[in-house]
Amino acid sequence: MEGGRSLSLDFVLSDQNPWWSDPASRPPIPADLAKRGVDEELGQAAQRDTITALVGPRQVGKTTLMRRAICALLDSGVPSDHVLYANFDTVLLASSSADPISEVLEHFRRTVLRKEWRSAGSDVHVFLDEVHAADGWSSRLKGWYDLGLPIRFAISGSSSSDVLVGASESLTGRLTPHLILPLSFAEFASIRGPKEAPRWSAFASRLSEDLFGAGRVSTREFRGRFAEALTGTPRGRTGMETAFGLYLLRGGYPGILTQADDGVALATLKAIGDLTVYKDLVRFHNIRNPKGLDRLVMTLAHESSSIVSYESLSRDLGVNFRTLTDYIEFLESAWLFKRAPMYSRSARTVTRHRPKVHAVDPGIANAFREGLGMTPGSERWQSRSVESTVFAHMLRLQLRRGRISGPGPWYWRHGSQGPEVDVVASVSGILLPVEVKYARRVEECDMRGLRAFLDEHDEAPLGIVASRDTFEMTDDAAVMPAWFLALLA
Repeated sequence: MEGGRSLSLDFVLSDQNPWWSDPASRPPIPADLAKRGVDEELGQAAQRDTITALVGPRQVGKTTLMRRAICALLDSGVPSDHVLYANFDTVLLASSSADPISEVLEHFRRTVLRKEWRSAGSDVHVFLDEVHAADGWSSRLKGWYDLGLPIRFAISGSSSSDVLVGASESLTGRLTPHLILPLSFAEFASIRGPKEAPRWSAFASRLSEDLFGAGRVSTREFRGRFAEALTGTPRGRTGMETAFGLYLLRGGYPGILTQADDGVALATLKAIGDLTVYKDLVRFHNIRNPKGLDRLVMTLAHESSSIVSYESLSRDLGVNFRTLTDYIEFLESAWLFKRAPMYSRSARTVTRHRPKVHAVDPGIANAFREGLGMTPGSERWQSRSVESTVFAHMLRLQLRRGRISGPGPWYWRHGSQGPEVDVVASVSGILLPVEVKYARRVEECDMRGLRAFLDEHDEAPLGIVASRDTFEMTDDAAVMPAWFLALLA
């Protein structure tokens, strides 16, 4: 390696790894960002032989999670010269050579580890952030992994496409993905919620264990426990409602948690969304019509929670049908939007019905809705935002309890014009229909869709109604505020 090049790598890597020169130093971590559920999973993953991959949208905290894992390793006694962090979003690293990963690893071995890999004495922990920015990363990483050296790799990428497509090409069976999404409402409330938030979260966790956990109880017993629990709900509902309203506006991107101005927060989210569209998706998929993709994002944000017609979208946006289908798949891969198919045991029925499309984060949706005639706080805005937020939470429950991908959640309709269920999810093998009725009162007629679904699906033990502020146990469903449903884990 040329001397000037080596000095440049020294400068960048030393800056990214301050613990090399000062073993007491630790990477910077936002003080106000509480630990997330995935922190524990990543701590366990560090002991596995496979490559740990953090995938998900931009700016959701993947780098922070890596830094926390580094802190945990250093605090547990791992030698400081056995931990390497390299962020390939840095131009110097990403474009350093035809094989930037090998160049960084060998530079680290020569200048920091100062011995052969097999003589390291203990595992070396290597964190490759934004790894997709390095040319040929997947094949290079496969080569290193297959050498069987005492190296434990953790990688991250801003789009599932960037990492998982690369993995399918070269890293099959060698990679364990972890999906990192924006903060859930429970995580958001632990930071921006009222002082009663921990008690509400603990209350929700007990009910979650009864319904989904390893020690889950029968439906009959759950009904009794839910009804009994309602007599002892914590105080502070108003504060939780206020926090939920803020979450519906801003969503769960960590970088805007402490931003006081809503306008600045939404502008920041718009910038994140634009980077995802123009830097990640357009670049990775070689999209020739980025403006068409941008118009699609704005339309889907405006129509979040609606059943969408690909034919109408294709005509309105001036994008051909096949290209439109590809664009929607790309947006799903970046976890900006998620399709909800019609739920049915028949594959033909599923394909015959149009899907709903939901924004995964309400804040990003609001950032792209600006100027499209939907005012935050209006009834229409509230209805769409709450339904998509409930959908995203049920998606999190499915993912947290065992899988990073797969079918669902869905919606359901009885016949072509019959009553509808807003969200249907399969959580820990339990089929749950969820109806969103964000109103002060839940009327008898609001239960028609749930009852029709339960009549046709014996495997569904009960339904859930997401209300504005009502707690109630009926013969058919557990009625709970949408904000409380969003605390279930």
